[in-house]
Formats: sequence, structure tokens, C-alpha cells
Amino acid sequence: MRTQKKQSGGPIRTSRWKTYFLLLIVVFLVTIFVALNMGFSQIPPLDTLQILLKNTPIIGNSVDLTPFQVAKEPIIMLVRLPRILCGALVGAALATSGMIFQGLFRNPMADPYTTSASSGASLGAALAIVFGISAFGLGTVSILAFVGCMVSVLFVYSISRVGSRVPITTLLLSGIAVSIFELAIVTYLQTIAGDRLGPLTFWLIGSLSSTRTTWAGVMTILPFVLFGISVAFL
Repeated sequence: MRTQKKQSGGPIRTSRWKTYFLLLIVVFLVTIFVALNMGFSQIPPLDTLQILLKNTPIIGNSVDLTPFQVAKEPIIMLVRLPRILCGALVGAALATSGMIFQGLFRNPMADPYTTSASSGASLGAALAIVFGISAFGLGTVSILAFVGCMVSVLFVYSISRVGSRVPITTLLLSGIAVSIFELAIVTYLQTIAGDRLGPLTFWLIGSLSSTRTTWAGVMTILPFVLFGISVAFL
């Protein structure tokens, strides 16, 4: 009887999770639409909807915009929508990375902050911003952030080894200690940043201003986020 109950509960549980997933997708889309109507310039929700339909393939040719809607179209399509989508992609990447850390360490407290991954990335980006490090005329903030993250995590892993084993508790405590040390260096860099303090502060708090008037920011991170989530899923 217990086996039958467990087997009968499987499809119900799967159906329930599918319902939750679809509900979350609806909430996500509604949140994006509500965010499009938030800002200094007030745009009625109906006008926002018509602007989105106008820029939708196939059905866009059948939608006519008023002069007011035409004037507000760049605000929606070039300012707010790229920034919102970029924030959604970043949120998806952060959620996936947190899930990976928790599954890898089998500890619900594990995340990019407790394993020094986040602080290592912050330190790498801070060095690039404060000292203006570049290569071949290209900005290296993202590259050094990634390198700082990897070096920091590998360092924490190496000092946490006890023989051939890596105890989870030791790994988490080492990560917290290294993270505090790296954040202290970042704080010092903020005091000597001078006129670069603004860009450094905005990077650390997660500014999306680089996507203000272009879709380049969205298209830059989209392949990496999709690839990372796909690999994590597999």
C-alpha cells in the first residue's frame, strides 16, 4: 500500500510543480511589464502595451501609434526594456550559481559569497577599474573579475584540503575568511580610487547603466548566461 501511495503521488507532485512553474512565468512577465511603467517619465500601461506590440514581429505592422506613443517609444525600447532584461539575465545567473554551490557542497548555506567567489570577482574588477588596466585597447573589468573569482575559489579550495579530503565546514570557513580579507582590499581601493570611485561603486552595487541606450549589454551576457544555465541543467 505504501508503494502504491508513493507511485500515485508522483504524477500529482510533477503536475503541481508544472503549475508552479507556469505561475512563476506569468508573475515574471507581469513584473517585467510593471517595471516598464516605473520611472521618471510616466507612461500609461496601455501605451506601454501598444509600444511593445508595435515592436513585436508579424503583428507590429498592424499597430498604429499616436504621436505621444511615438515620442515615448525610445524610453521603453532603448532605456527600460534592455535594462530590465539585463537584470533578469543577471538574476538568472546568480540564482543558478547559488544552486550550483549548494548542490556541490551539499550545504544550503553555500553561495558565491561564503566561498569567496563574489569577493574575488569584486577584487579583480576593482583592480581593473582603479588602475585602469586594459589590454589591446579593450576594457578588462569583466575578464579580471572572472580571473579573480577563479583564483580566489581555487585558493580557498587549496588551503581547505586536509590530506586528500576537503571538509565542507573547513571549506566554508576558509571561504568566509578569504572573502573578508578580499573585501577589505576592495574597501582600501575605494579610498584611493579618486575620480574612479563612481564607476567602482556602481559596479559593486550592480548598476545596469551600461544598457541605458543600447541592447549591446543584453546581447553581451546572453550567450554566457544561456550556456552556463544549459551546462548546469545537464
